Amino acid sequence: MVESKMVEVGFESRQFRNEISQFTIGKNSFMAQLRRKIDWLANNRKLLGKILGNVETELKNLPALITLYPTYAAFKIHEMPCVSMVELMEDYGAKGAWPYLP
Repeated sequence: MVESKMVEVGFESRQFRNEISQFTIGKNSFMAQLRRKIDWLANNRKLLGKILGNVETELKNLPALITLYPTYAAFKIHEMPCVSMVELMEDYGAKGAWPYLP
């Protein structure tokens, strides 16, 4: 599960605080939204396996939050990778596969 977000990058401490809040605080934060989607995937694993051709035993959930630009909020998110698109492409290129394994 990959969630992609395009956020404005700020360079003042007030903007850092707003960015962290937008990503991590409250039931409508980006992380809360992604957690709900991950839970939905986990609860519908069998159905997804059937749709994808009976691959339910092979389904793995390797979540990541991808942003267009590097974000200060990434330093506060520890349960999954939070990286910019450039970081994702560099990491993928270096590894030749999904770079963020648990």
